[in-house]
Amino acid sequence: MESIFEYLKRKELSPLETLTEIDLYILTVLSYVPFERLLKKDGKPVSLQTFSKMYGEVYKGKRKPSKTQDEFISLLGQSPRYKKLRVLRPVSTHDPKTQTQFAAITIALPDGSYFLSYRGTDDTLLGWKEDANYAVMDVMPSQLLAKEYFEEAYDAHPDASFYLGGHSKGGSLAVYAGYSVDKRLRDRIVSIFDADSPGQRDAVLCSKEYQEILPRIQSFIPEYDIVGLIFRKKGRVAIISSSNKGALQHLHFSWNVEGEGLARVK
Repeated sequence: MESIFEYLKRKELSPLETLTEIDLYILTVLSYVPFERLLKKDGKPVSLQTFSKMYGEVYKGKRKPSKTQDEFISLLGQSPRYKKLRVLRPVSTHDPKTQTQFAAITIALPDGSYFLSYRGTDDTLLGWKEDANYAVMDVMPSQLLAKEYFEEAYDAHPDASFYLGGHSKGGSLAVYAGYSVDKRLRDRIVSIFDADSPGQRDAVLCSKEYQEILPRIQSFIPEYDIVGLIFRKKGRVAIISSSNKGALQHLHFSWNVEGEGLARVK
């Protein structure tokens, strides 16, 4: 087993063509990178190689948001597999009035499809307040924004196929966007990567829209899980290995890699 950082340092990695499980995982957690600080939603797509250089120049001599995130960006910008992937449409919303924290990015894939990556809870008090609302609100404002983000992507690329993904709250947003949109959009979904997100209410689990996309949802939870056991899940759920213990296994950079996928608990 190896860490995501050790995986990205593999010398034998080839340019991305066919998506593997580890590719989906990397694209899922990529939304934690603050692209919105350097890129505009309506701007031109920027490669990870170019963004890595921009990021390094902006934060040169300054305190960076996160050492692990800094390494992640740097390795992606150098990796022959990921450096040419282009990021577009970065969005970020913090609204204290509605207690909404939402962010997402779109990654253009070599085959003409797109990956919509939804960010989980950030380190702001507002983000944690919103998490508390999840237990009492049937639909949160961030879920509606996730749906709208997918609809806008479809309008811009009506002939494309889409992958959706997110970690923690982001996974819940990806699933919500997947089942709540019109059928013509649901038909364009290849798969949804759900990384240790809260489950769904019984009314959702029984709905025909959710049942329609269920075979395309891939859910992953660590061995010691808390977040992924909130409410219920159906379908495929893989229990994966983490280098952390206890509740810290929820942290996405702690998840172990084996081969071309996430390491399973044996």
